[in-house]
Amino acid sequence: AARRLAGHTVALVSAALVALSPFNIWYSQEVRMYTLAAAIGVVALWALARATTRGGRRAWSVYALAAAAGMVTVYYFAFLLIAALGWALAYTLSRRRPIAPLLVANLAALALYAPWLPIAWRQATDPPVPPWRTAPNVWQALVESWTALSLGQSAPGWLWPVLVVAAALALLGLVTLARCSPSPGDRVAGPWLAAGLAAGAFGPLVLILALSLVTPLYHVRYLFTYSPALYVLLAAGLVAVGRRWRPLAIVIALVWVLAAGVTLRAFWGNAVYRADDHRAAVADLREAWRPGDVVLVNAG
Repeated sequence: AARRLAGHTVALVSAALVALSPFNIWYSQEVRMYTLAAAIGVVALWALARATTRGGRRAWSVYALAAAAGMVTVYYFAFLLIAALGWALAYTLSRRRPIAPLLVANLAALALYAPWLPIAWRQATDPPVPPWRTAPNVWQALVESWTALSLGQSAPGWLWPVLVVAAALALLGLVTLARCSPSPGDRVAGPWLAAGLAAGAFGPLVLILALSLVTPLYHVRYLFTYSPALYVLLAAGLVAVGRRWRPLAIVIALVWVLAAGVTLRAFWGNAVYRADDHRAAVADLREAWRPGDVVLVNAG
């Protein structure tokens, strides 16, 4: 997706950032749905961008399938879809194109998701787990979010200069992509490309924080679903620096890799981030287990 949108070099750097990102490594080692949701999100965003700008039943069908699959995977996928649809609707109206394909594709996604709607409604109105979140402090949530996206959730506070550099790279990436001409294989003009990636990366967070003013919804882990678009922006910024002065780009890349190493060392070595060890409890259960025994789990 990055190669089609921003070129071969940006795609390679994006892949490297994802592979070494402590945020990605954290969730690659958890048996949770967030990694799958992020992967489906890439498919949904790419298919929507292609369908919106070039049309075609195949692209719209892939988008509808990905949108439904993402919603089944995690409820917070809805925030990604809302942000992306805002971009798609703005693009369609600005080009004075018919919005029927966009509506049909989303109705198809909703129809595919419909069998789960009664369960979703019950869980939203009568949650099986009592509400445990508290209303977030917006500034703290923004700092925590940017720290996780840039260097992971276990980044020490003294790495804040790297967070500032990452913010500058993302901003430079936005500006660079906004000024670029669309590639032959794509028809997304520069400003729309930058706006689409920004919507995918930051739009869901804005929606979550806004709704958290009514009911607490924020948790930093949910941002993982929306993180891939950010790495394209960071990569575009780093490539732009490299084209102006390669030594500086190399230094920035090395500093980021070292900072990621510090974060990963904390993740793997600090007891605060260690997963609960249930082996002793399991061994005790195995020793005491008798036919007819049951285990009762109360998630609340």
